[in-house]
Amino acid sequence: MIARKIKNIFLLLRVRQYYKNMMVFVGIFFSKNLFEITLYFNIFLGFVLLCCASSFNYIINDIKDIENDKKHPEKLRKKPLASGELPLYFAILVLIILACSYDCISYFYNKPRRSVEVCIYDDFINYYRSTL
Repeated sequence: MIARKIKNIFLLLRVRQYYKNMMVFVGIFFSKNLFEITLYFNIFLGFVLLCCASSFNYIINDIKDIENDKKHPEKLRKKPLASGELPLYFAILVLIILACSYDCISYFYNKPRRSVEVCIYDDFINYYRSTL
């Protein structure tokens, strides 16, 4: 029961898509700072913030498409909101947690530039969503 809940939360967050966010680590290689250990914390922080932002966008998209997803057997299996495995209020709670986590981490480390970068990322995602 608990394992199934955790699996559904991972499906909701789309953790399997996080490998794409690992592209932030490529910059340290091409900047020839691979052995500059002091940079790794900031890069890891950027990765965590990007994962929060991408999960946020995936959940928004799932909420928006919930009715269409209920009509497709494949999506019913992969999307816990459409299948009813996770209730809508839980997804909204996760959205709030992700947004607060992102804001707190960004504020605590005083990295306003990251907010701009994620806003640009969000703009691309929103444009993509509007063209579907």
